[in-house]
Amino acid sequence: MNKIKCSSQIMFLHFLKTSLRRLRIDKTLSLINIFGLVIGIASAFLLSKYIGYFLTMDDFHEQQDQLFAIHQTLNSDAVSDKYTKSTYNGMAPLAKSEFPEVLAMSRYITTAETLVTVKKPDGSYRKYNENNLVEVDNDFLKMFTLHFISGNPDAALLAPNTIVISASMKQKYFGDEDPMDQVMTITKPWGGKKALTVKGVFKDYPGNSTFRFDCLQSLTGKEYEVSDQDWSYPYFKSYVRLKDATDADHLSAKMTTMVNDLEAFSAGNQQVAFELVNFKDLTELSDSQVLLILVAIFLLLITWINYTNLSGAYALTRGKEYGVRKVLGSSKTLLIKQFLYEALLIYSLATLAALAVVIISYPFIDDLTGGQILPIFEFKTPINLLFLLVLFGGSFISIIIPSFSVSGTSVSRLMKQKSSGSKITNGLRSSLVVFQLVVSLIMLVGVSTVYHQMDYIQNRDLGFNNDQTVILKAPKDGWEGKLQRLSQFKIDVRGRAYARNVTSSTTVPLWWGGAPTDFILNDGQEKHRMRLIGTDYEYFNGYDLQILVGKPYQRGNFKRNRQLAVINESAAKALGFLDPQEALNQKITNQKNEETLEVVAVVADYHHNSLRAEIEPQVFHFNPFMGFVSIHLNGTEQNSMAGLSNILSDIENIWNQTYPDQAFDYYFLDQRFNELYETERLFHQMFMAFAGISIVVTFMGLFGLSIFISMQRRKEMGVRKVLGASLLQVLILFNHSFMRKVGIAAVLGIPLAHYLMDMWLANFSYQFELTPWIFLFPALALTLLTLSALSFESVKLARVNPTEILRDE
Repeated sequence: MNKIKCSSQIMFLHFLKTSLRRLRIDKTLSLINIFGLVIGIASAFLLSKYIGYFLTMDDFHEQQDQLFAIHQTLNSDAVSDKYTKSTYNGMAPLAKSEFPEVLAMSRYITTAETLVTVKKPDGSYRKYNENNLVEVDNDFLKMFTLHFISGNPDAALLAPNTIVISASMKQKYFGDEDPMDQVMTITKPWGGKKALTVKGVFKDYPGNSTFRFDCLQSLTGKEYEVSDQDWSYPYFKSYVRLKDATDADHLSAKMTTMVNDLEAFSAGNQQVAFELVNFKDLTELSDSQVLLILVAIFLLLITWINYTNLSGAYALTRGKEYGVRKVLGSSKTLLIKQFLYEALLIYSLATLAALAVVIISYPFIDDLTGGQILPIFEFKTPINLLFLLVLFGGSFISIIIPSFSVSGTSVSRLMKQKSSGSKITNGLRSSLVVFQLVVSLIMLVGVSTVYHQMDYIQNRDLGFNNDQTVILKAPKDGWEGKLQRLSQFKIDVRGRAYARNVTSSTTVPLWWGGAPTDFILNDGQEKHRMRLIGTDYEYFNGYDLQILVGKPYQRGNFKRNRQLAVINESAAKALGFLDPQEALNQKITNQKNEETLEVVAVVADYHHNSLRAEIEPQVFHFNPFMGFVSIHLNGTEQNSMAGLSNILSDIENIWNQTYPDQAFDYYFLDQRFNELYETERLFHQMFMAFAGISIVVTFMGLFGLSIFISMQRRKEMGVRKVLGASLLQVLILFNHSFMRKVGIAAVLGIPLAHYLMDMWLANFSYQFELTPWIFLFPALALTLLTLSALSFESVKLARVNPTEILRDE
């Protein structure tokens, strides 16, 4: 037994020494292989951590398998198969009260931006506008996993007018004070106030969550009643926890039958079908994230292909060594072991180096993604294990293919030092090279497409002026004196030299589309869904909107202006007017309040929302009572940080004089534009970086193969030069087989690239056109890339004196 163990150790040391010696002898091959493996493995691992963040959305909920969202499909005389991921206000409470399968329920109601005020011990106030205040039922704290720092999660929201807040929000409003039973006053956009008592503090919610909230307000007191109001608008996110997940389909059917029997549905000639969707199925990867997964897979495939091709090719240059080993009695098993030890040594060194690269680059990627990446050594989720299994599986195949290829070659063939391998081996190598080139072409097309789309977004004319515009969040102001305060504030700012224009509106471009409202034209029957936006006199001038026909509101006629409407081109078309002139003086009636407005102007369409969405029909009505304040700056004072700081300070002083109880909250419109496309910008940066890396790895592989080919064809080239071949002829002979592979790659890769890029561009309602040049230029770039990878060795070989080549041979 000891002799066998000792023999194994000696054999291991022998293989290890031989492998280390080969690394020193074949320095170029070793460096290409190791460097390619390092950047390939490291890049793919970082991408897996980034995608893993989104694949593990909401995984931290302990009862996830039992949690379901209520979705529904509505059919009526007005709509057909209208699917919504929300339901009616009364549905979740009714399900809990009527069906024993439901253990808990909660509605999840996001509110409009709210002013939150807390009185400090010194009598002053902390006040901020908050967008992540959510109303829920008390069961929410039992259904979804929150880690409470203080308070009782079982009863924190049982009483009306109670609230639980995050640790960050606690620090923001209370500092080191104890917030329990303290009062936070919330003020709604229309000025309504409510005092809420703090009943708990929870740890900040994880970022990889469907939910986004900083505080939860109790819905207790808004009890369910079987009334028309509870079944009017299906806009409430609702969730239930079931005893058994298998009851979901049966319960959906029972809910459907029960609700359709209610008078609100049976009398209204409408039918609704409910669907319970498991909470873990609510999130899906975006097309951009799918493309990044493909990039990671392609990176690993290219890395393995490089190793397979280079190792198999260079093994053939060691034919004499393997042949002698066979003659001296080495079995096929020993040859395979030798090859495996060499491969494992290279992979081990590469993996350790890749881990070091990951650790060094992780902080940069973490910062780039805004923390949307899993920790390196986090094993609670299966991402690490999955990546390791894929890595080991692919690595094993990339090692086995060349080792068995060489070990299966006959002794006579191996003894031919410059053997090029069998037809099967050469065919496999050629196929893998073509695959590499196809992937590289897809990457190049992807880089070109992403760049052009981002450039299109950045430079497209939005139809309004977003430069040098400061947006002040709407004051949450009571009705009494509201118009006077807002008017006085605008007058005071308008009198400053830095203000080109000051206007107010219920929403602003790139923030929110406006209230979805149904209008009827000239007492007709057909309803037209449009976005209703309230504006003052200056809105159209301030944003430089193009008036196609008519004239907006006129000063000095307040009552008349309240009866007027301005519509955009899309609204005119939706109403049936192909010529905007035809829309003038037409009457449209708001179905919510039965108010009739006369169309007095039509403005050109502009991108009120992001380029992901189609331009919607819009109706502007005169409403100077409320809204955001847009301050359009002029001159050059704001170009310096000091000048801009002075301007903002002056605006804040005016604001505090007018609204001493309101938070001064502002942003720049061009910043909002950039934030809207932050996801695309992040994808653009990551795709460009990792696609570039994949192309570099391909280049290295081609360069390594060019060295091998130059060794194999050295004698042939020498003979051809002796027989009179020119330098150009030698280069053509050397490279023509690879150019043929590039042609095959173009034929295969362009349709695939078109499909993938078309899929990604489908996320944008407005996109640049995929012209043939988007594919031809990358194909040309790939050709030049391949030629440059091959040219170094081919030119060097072509310039060598043929007598030296033949003498060496």
